[in-house]
Amino acid sequence: MRTGLALLGILAIASLTFIGCEEFTVTTPDSQEQLVAKGWYQWDLTNYDDAIVLFEDAIDLANSYAPAYSGLGWAYLRQQSLNTASDNFETAKLLDGNLIFAFAGSSSTLFLSGDYTLSVADGAYAINHWDDYVFPKAQRDDGSLYDVATNITKFDVYMILALDYYCLMDMPSTIAQINNMRVFIGESGDFASSSWAEIAAELNRLDGLDPSQ
Repeated sequence: MRTGLALLGILAIASLTFIGCEEFTVTTPDSQEQLVAKGWYQWDLTNYDDAIVLFEDAIDLANSYAPAYSGLGWAYLRQQSLNTASDNFETAKLLDGNLIFAFAGSSSTLFLSGDYTLSVADGAYAINHWDDYVFPKAQRDDGSLYDVATNITKFDVYMILALDYYCLMDMPSTIAQINNMRVFIGESGDFASSSWAEIAAELNRLDGLDPSQ
């Protein structure tokens, strides 16, 4: 028995000599959080197909991880696959009512789909729960993390709501959202008009601004 153990030891040493220690390196699989963070990095690089693969890999580990569905929603939204984006946002919202990023994305998707009333509901929810808004983390190739989509602000959600109300022909609510945007960028919130043409002009002006600057 002792001879046998010694022989195994010699064979192990010989194997290490010929094939190298790297052959025995144990690779730890990525967690759901890491896969989603890597997905957001690809999303930030506009590699949406690669992002989708990573978000789906995270879901394969456990299909109840809301941030992965939110990531899929944003990736498909950027690809203009509105029905698929909406389905994934719905799943994310059902799984985590505090995932405000999903509600903001859903509101945008529903607006683009022409579902203005539903878009208002999700946009208003996002605004009312903004204190819970957490930007997703992206993981670079070197392993470092950073916040993505930091240009998604209340201003953007106010704009979607204003456009929803504009399409619904709800003038008071449209003006209220215009004033929310004006206050957000440091302007006076006293815009008033009874002209849809003037309202459209103001929306176009605000749409041309960069509130992150």
